[in-house]
Amino acid sequence: MYASVDGSSAHLNPISPAFGSLREKCLIAFTVLFGTVMVMADISIVNVALPHLMGAFAETQSAITWIVTSYIIAAVISLTMTGWLCTAFGRKQVYLTSFLVFIAASVVAGAAQTFPQMLFSRALQGIGGGTLIPISLAIVRETFPPRERPMAMAFYGMALMISAGSAPVLGGWIIEHYGWPWIFYINLPIGLVGILLVKTYLRDPVYLKRGLKRVDWIGILLLAIGLIATQIVLERGQENDWFESRAITIGALIGLTALLLLVFQQLRSREPVVNLRLLDNKTLAAGCVIGLTLGTTYHGATFLLPQFTQNLLGYPPFQSGIALLPRVLAHVIFMPAAGFLYYRIGPRTSAILGSLFQVWSFYELSRLSLEAGLSTLAPILILTGLGLPFIHIAVSTATFDQTRQENMTEASSLFSLSHHIGANLGYAIMSTVMARRIFFHRLNLMSNVHLLNSAFLETRLALRERVGDGLEGSLGDDRDLALIDSLVNAQASMLAYNDVAWLLAVLSVAAIPFCFFFPSTKLSFEN
Repeated sequence: MYASVDGSSAHLNPISPAFGSLREKCLIAFTVLFGTVMVMADISIVNVALPHLMGAFAETQSAITWIVTSYIIAAVISLTMTGWLCTAFGRKQVYLTSFLVFIAASVVAGAAQTFPQMLFSRALQGIGGGTLIPISLAIVRETFPPRERPMAMAFYGMALMISAGSAPVLGGWIIEHYGWPWIFYINLPIGLVGILLVKTYLRDPVYLKRGLKRVDWIGILLLAIGLIATQIVLERGQENDWFESRAITIGALIGLTALLLLVFQQLRSREPVVNLRLLDNKTLAAGCVIGLTLGTTYHGATFLLPQFTQNLLGYPPFQSGIALLPRVLAHVIFMPAAGFLYYRIGPRTSAILGSLFQVWSFYELSRLSLEAGLSTLAPILILTGLGLPFIHIAVSTATFDQTRQENMTEASSLFSLSHHIGANLGYAIMSTVMARRIFFHRLNLMSNVHLLNSAFLETRLALRERVGDGLEGSLGDDRDLALIDSLVNAQASMLAYNDVAWLLAVLSVAAIPFCFFFPSTKLSFEN
């Protein structure tokens, strides 16, 4: 039990489990993190392998991305249903079955001979992997008492960050030395160890497995239709010019209609597949909104930064990875500090402080130019990495403080879903804004490229003197125009990156009001 510094009781969790020894708690946390880290690493490794898979299956760039899309669609459906599945079959059974499905699907993916076989195996992987993250989050949170929870969530976040950051390097090494099938086969021995840990250390709480009197087939159908249609629209919208495409328009209408019907149907159902009634808890609802925004900004920046360093600054992939490393290192280094400070500055202050660091970092990104280098980027990326831990600890801890233990897995599913939707929105929004702002800035810049503009004439003369190849007449004019066109494209892209960074800053500011739904008091403990 813990209390605020003024001595008033603060029973932030209505039901407290019987916490075990430190060794037992660490073993349970390690067990669930084992599976989560494996899934997170696999997602990053497969992204690295896409060029190799494109050659192996003789598919186009557009087609090969379905390897990722098929996984995401299946994962988001199973993720959303996690709470319902745990209620029906028990959390340990669902976790164990998901582990087995993921491992079996990994072996099938490694042995795939045709593209449809690969897509089928990836969808199975998504079904297995989708439930592991919300279950692990719920178990870690339940395993540790309130005084230890922030640090537990800090190490949970560190593990995920390290796995996601190191996986591309590991995946590249495996592919180079053993071939792409082994990025899937490697999951077999790792998964078997994970299954042994699950069978040994995980136990189902007595309050969790309640069973179901009926199965909500209508809810399951609406959920599947709505999420599949929405995911396809987000994945393929920019490629097909969004609502200029009849297929995208129809897909958006189907997805929106199915999800609206799902909301009405779930609020009336006695055995809902998605327990939306939990959002009556304002803290949980606010946490989901912040999770949505954080997913959008974090993954939007993840989309933005590698393209900036490679396409505009001209860094090769490895050097680009080194340039972006300060973001990951800062996140890992400051995560324990954020966990230590959580109960000393309060959840609300922690979340607001992290958001302000995010706003500051995106503002600095919006001021970059083509002359930016490692010395310019590193402090900005450290700012980003400094802000994320404070938001992560506050949101992943305070969001569930008013949630009863028997609803923890369902609440974790809703929170994980909000972050996942935010990630999809981040990629879709940023790619669309980038493409359109590049076009906008190019038009503006090209309007100044004419013989009556003294700046254009001076730039043309300077380029001609710099190249000094002696070309005259039409050949020289064509060469000059090609160089100027290249400069215009680079500047238009730079301005578009600045605009996207501004958008990320605005989204980060928009999340701050929801931080005020978190407790404001500094917390201390009675025992």
